[in-house]
Order: sequence, then C-alpha cells, then structure tokens
Amino acid sequence: MSKLNPERSTTGLIDFIYAHDSDGNAVEGLDYSDFTVRRIEAGGTLETLTAEDVAVQGTYEAPTSASHIRIRNVPEEEWSAASSSSQDKGIGLYEVHYPNAWFTGTAKHFVLHFAASGMVSFPSQIAVNDLVSSIWDEDSADHVANGTLGNDLRRGVGLRRAKP
Repeated sequence: MSKLNPERSTTGLIDFIYAHDSDGNAVEGLDYSDFTVRRIEAGGTLETLTAEDVAVQGTYEAPTSASHIRIRNVPEEEWSAASSSSQDKGIGLYEVHYPNAWFTGTAKHFVLHFAASGMVSFPSQIAVNDLVSSIWDEDSADHVANGTLGNDLRRGVGLRRAKP
C-alpha cells in the first residue's frame, strides 16, 4: 500500500501510481476512463470517484469536484529521451491529481482503491498532517525574529496539541 502524508491546506497535489499485472509487469496505455477509483474517509461511507483526464501533464488541474480525480498515463518518452516514438503507451506510471477540498476540510485519514482491467488493484492511504498548523502559537513571530524558534521547538516550548 502506498502512503501519502500531505499537510493540511495542501493545494495542487500531484502524485504518481504504478500499474502492474499479477506478474509484476507494467500495465501500459490505460486511459483515465479505464480506472475505477473508490475513496473512504475514516468513519465515512465508500464512494466511487469519477475519473477525469489531465489536460497538460505535470501541470496541476483541479478535478471538477471532491468526488472526481484526474489520472493520466505518463508516456515513456517523458522518462527516456532514447525511446522510440512507437513506445507512446507508457511504462505503467500514471499521474494523479487530487481535489484540493480533501486537504482543506476536516478529514484526517482516508483510503483510495485504484482498479483497472488487467492491473492488480491496490489501496493508497492518505493521512492528512496537522502538525504544522498545531505548532504555531502567538509567540512564534518573536521566536522567528530572534532566531530561537528551532531551539524552542526541539525543547518542546510552544508546542500544543492540535484542536480536534
């Protein structure tokens, strides 16, 4: 299972998944519409996401809504300048764009399940990290100004639990 640990309020998150068959061979040339992606949030219900295409590879494009996800095959020529033009189906690597709303709401943990014909389905775990937002307090500006923030954080000064 892959695991992603973005900070809360992350935007424009692009990740990659590797599609392979039961023998470990790359599953190449899948289209976004070939994927079935399901998502469940801790304490929530299972939902099937609508997959959409990525218009420009490597440039974040927000999915239409929180119930959508963008997926695009990464062509082999993106990875190897020596590849021939006939090898345009890819190497089993797919670019995934996640909705910004997943990281700005209250969800702390969810699991995605990716499946497509010919590929071994797999789960991907996402745990939203609240650490950064929980360590800053009203005294932080003073610590940054006098250069003691790192020292105080190592000693635990100024740390407080995140509010649930």
